[in-house]
Amino acid sequence: MENNKKKIGRIGEDEAEKYLLKNGFDIIERNNYQKWGEIDIIAKKKNVWRFVEVKTMRINPMFGSSGIVPEDQITRDKIIKIKRSAVAYANRNGIDNYQIDLIAIDIGNNNEIFDIRHWENI
Repeated sequence: MENNKKKIGRIGEDEAEKYLLKNGFDIIERNNYQKWGEIDIIAKKKNVWRFVEVKTMRINPMFGSSGIVPEDQITRDKIIKIKRSAVAYANRNGIDNYQIDLIAIDIGNNNEIFDIRHWENI
């Protein structure tokens, strides 16, 4: 059985994939596991490969913003793991034109999407 954190993460990744497709990206792969961690989405647009980290957070609009956003979940250690995983994938596949992106998603209690923010080349 899927726990709540995994369910929210899967919803976020599904929405991020829809967002990327709508914005002209080709989805190459999802949930690519590397020695140092997982790459949520590997996408490509105009010959630039994107290694996309997706962070999703449930918010309750009735109580206003708590000041915490999905972006706050990206720690220094997490960025290091993402970079190591991206470099390993790129080296193994002969890719030299790539960047790391972040997609942050706010969802409500009924899994409705409130906001999607795409941070490029973090």
